Amino acid sequence: MKNVANKERILKIKEILYQETDEESGLSLEDILDKLKLEYGSDYDVSFRAIKDDIETLNKTNIYIEEKKIKHGKIIYSQIDRLFETNELRILIDAISSSNSIGFNDKNRIIGNIKKLTSEKIGKQLFNEKYASNKKINKDRTFRMNVDKIHNAIENKNKVRFQYGRYGLNKEFIINNKKYKGHPYNLTWDNSFYYLIAYDENKEKIINFRVDRMRNVEELEEGFSKDREFNLNKHLESCFNMYPGKVETVKIEFDNHLINAIIDRFGVDIEIEKKDQNNFILTTRAAINKGLVRWVLNWGSDAKVLSPDSLVGEIKIEIEKMYNKYEI
Repeated sequence: MKNVANKERILKIKEILYQETDEESGLSLEDILDKLKLEYGSDYDVSFRAIKDDIETLNKTNIYIEEKKIKHGKIIYSQIDRLFETNELRILIDAISSSNSIGFNDKNRIIGNIKKLTSEKIGKQLFNEKYASNKKINKDRTFRMNVDKIHNAIENKNKVRFQYGRYGLNKEFIINNKKYKGHPYNLTWDNSFYYLIAYDENKEKIINFRVDRMRNVEELEEGFSKDREFNLNKHLESCFNMYPGKVETVKIEFDNHLINAIIDRFGVDIEIEKKDQNNFILTTRAAINKGLVRWVLNWGSDAKVLSPDSLVGEIKIEIEKMYNKYEI
């Protein structure tokens, strides 16, 4: 029989309970002994009293193991105290799966690791085919390494240097020869993409860079001082779909059926007033830019900009351009 130290046995019991029990299922002392025999050999033997003592030791170390009596007086043990609840794990998985910045293989690897934060049984229930959506957007495996480099640079207050690129008509990724040098302020998510908010030394202004389009990222041994007047929330308020622009009060008339879409975009605290039986008016502060123009036009004739006049003018120009494309 293999000689197993008490400490090793306790750790193995901890692993068994973590992987194979949850709120819905548990293991008896007999079951745990069978699992130990699978690990250490069929001739391995230990008393039920010793296993029970090990479970009590785990409880004393703030690893809560629930003891529950089921049919016919049988007692089972379950680890139900987890770092994340099942619904929280679902939210994490949905967030990863919906990201347009994370590649297919990385998504599956990260989701696989998230599933290990609960029992194997619940982990299998968390799987869904939609999580493995194979959208070919970012094949570059260096993406997560670039994110790590940027996080380190932000933490160390060091400048970064990188190149930027876009996809061409042949679906090949074309890297711009220009090298950007910037002060990394923050990383943020918007519309399922990861953005670096950085001060560009060449353009001498804050620019939002899509991280999945960044290549050859370097953390430089050159520090920077963050502008004390920079405020992340104010900066994001000055952008619409991450396009920068002058923030103004905007009034837009919408068809009533779009109320949920507007609340999804702006939140329940948004200022809305009923105009008539069929329409309501949204009043909000937004950055006037191409992102806003194209977002409004996305709703077709169900949306009409009322003010400011500058935005109305840009909408009319864009509509005219669209009309000219279809004019026979």
